[in-house]
Amino acid sequence: LYLHTKVIIRNFDVWQRGTSTTSVAYLADRWWSYFLGGTAVTYSRQEFTLGQTDVPHNPKYYARLAVTTDNSSDSRSSFIQKIEGVRAFSGQTATVSFWAKADANKDIAIEILQEFGTGGSPSTYAVAATPQKFSITTNWTKYTKTFSLSSISGKTLGSDNNDCLHLSIWMDG
Repeated sequence: LYLHTKVIIRNFDVWQRGTSTTSVAYLADRWWSYFLGGTAVTYSRQEFTLGQTDVPHNPKYYARLAVTTDNSSDSRSSFIQKIEGVRAFSGQTATVSFWAKADANKDIAIEILQEFGTGGSPSTYAVAATPQKFSITTNWTKYTKTFSLSSISGKTLGSDNNDCLHLSIWMDG
């Protein structure tokens, strides 16, 4: 998975917390690997071949999530970034673009949640936009989707100043 965007980290260049894990963890700055149930994930930094032309802008790294699940109802895995401030894109459209490939053709899904934070009596999280499925192939391909995000009118923020948009890429979409 390689994301190229102006809003969020661009090239997976910063890996201050390590370059590989099999635990729920942040590695690439701001990106979190999350899984539960019978899911096993290896989250690692991979390096593009110097001079590759499959993905533009000659990135150095990409994130690899190798996922296996036991197909039980509680198994799931996602790649998450929390974007500070639930006000971002409230009642507006947002476009998510990313480059991805898989070891075999498979579906993934993208979901955007509005989290109203903690402390006090915040509103419960809300699905900000209808989740969208993408059919990923074995070739690096750019995928783009524009989402219409829900308004936060009438919602209540928590008092801990930790509200956010929650961009989830479901690896078992």
